[in-house]
Amino acid sequence: MSNEPGCVFFALFAHTISLFCRKIFVGGISWDTKKEGLKAYFEKFGAVKDAIVMTDPITEKPRGFGFVTFEDPSMVDSVCEQEHILDSKKIDPKAATARPAPMATNSRVKKVFIGGIAQGTQSEDLKQYFSQYGNVTEVDMKHDKGTNRMRGTVTGMRS
Repeated sequence: MSNEPGCVFFALFAHTISLFCRKIFVGGISWDTKKEGLKAYFEKFGAVKDAIVMTDPITEKPRGFGFVTFEDPSMVDSVCEQEHILDSKKIDPKAATARPAPMATNSRVKKVFIGGIAQGTQSEDLKQYFSQYGNVTEVDMKHDKGTNRMRGTVTGMRS
């Protein structure tokens, strides 16, 4: 893969799309359903990479829905076409979709996160590269202590 900032962004975008092609939303789950039970149920249909039962952040009680991520994206359609009962309750799996990003007050202003910036890349390099997409008004680069790599944001106005 090239070290150009656009390639890094595209790789992150493609990875996100790939995850959503393999993920289902599971609505109507029982308050008694746990992560392990949700995962075990859907493993009947194919290898499960991850399962999560959503809980209220304050009370930590289940919210009645969760998500399952399959290893194979082809499992999503076949699972969603069937009826399912888990813990004596009919559940409703659907292909997951990404939440739409909140609209900015000025929709012409866009901010893009750039992760895994190559060593030696300068703010001016990002500004020059992203200027082909519009007027870049700000480049903010920071060192990510966890990965020991640079990350940042590019803010600009659409042309």
